[in-house]
Amino acid sequence: MPARRSYVAAVGAELIPHVNRKAIRYHFHVIRSPEINAFAIPGGHIYVLTGLLDFLHSEAELAAILGHEMSHVDLRHCIERYQYELALKKAGAGDAAGLATFAHNLAALGYTQFQELEADSSGERMAIEAGYDPDAAAAVFKRMEVKFGETSRTPAATPMGEVGHAVGEAIGSYFQTHPPSEERARQLSEMVAKNRGRLAGTVVYVGVANYRGRIPRSEEELSSEKRVY
Repeated sequence: MPARRSYVAAVGAELIPHVNRKAIRYHFHVIRSPEINAFAIPGGHIYVLTGLLDFLHSEAELAAILGHEMSHVDLRHCIERYQYELALKKAGAGDAAGLATFAHNLAALGYTQFQELEADSSGERMAIEAGYDPDAAAAVFKRMEVKFGETSRTPAATPMGEVGHAVGEAIGSYFQTHPPSEERARQLSEMVAKNRGRLAGTVVYVGVANYRGRIPRSEEELSSEKRVY
C-alpha cells in the first residue's frame, strides 16, 4: 500500500501545476477496496480505491482519473459537502464505525451529472497540459461501461478495510448520480477531437510500463512510452 500511495501521489503532483486554485494543498490516499472508484473531499484530499488501481492500464489513465477528482476540488464542487469533512474529523482515525458511516454517506451523496461532466472536461485538460495521452480518459470509461459492477468481497479485518467496504456498499447509489460511462467517453472523445488540430504533432506520454512498475514518469521517463499525437 505505501508504494501505491507514493506512486499515486507522484502522478498527482504532475497535475498540481495545472489547477486554477493554487492555494489548495492536495493529499493523495489509497483505500483497500475491490470497487472501481475514487473520490475527493474538501481540503484537497483525493482517495483512490485499489480496485480502480487494478483496473487502470497506464499512468496516463491514472492522471485522467486524478485530474477528474482534483477538479471536483478545484471547481468548488466539494464545498457543498464540507460538513462531511467535519464528520470525518469527529469520527477519529481509530473509530472504525464512524469512518465507515462517513465513507458510506460520502459515496452515496455523489455530485450532479453536470458537475461530473464538468470535472471530466477539467481533468482531461489538466492531464493533457501535464503531457499525458489525451485518449486515456475515454479509454477508461469505455472499459468501465463493460466492467463496472463486477466485484468480489472478503470480510474486513482493519478499520481502513471497513472504510473500503462502506464505500463499496454505497457505490450503486453513488453511480446513479453519474452520467453513463458511454456518455462520458463520448464527451471526452469529442473534446479531444475538437482540439486535434492544436494537439497534432504533440509528443504525449502513455506510461504502461511506468504503471506496471509503479515508477512515475517524473522519476523515469521512457522513450518507448512516448507517442506523437
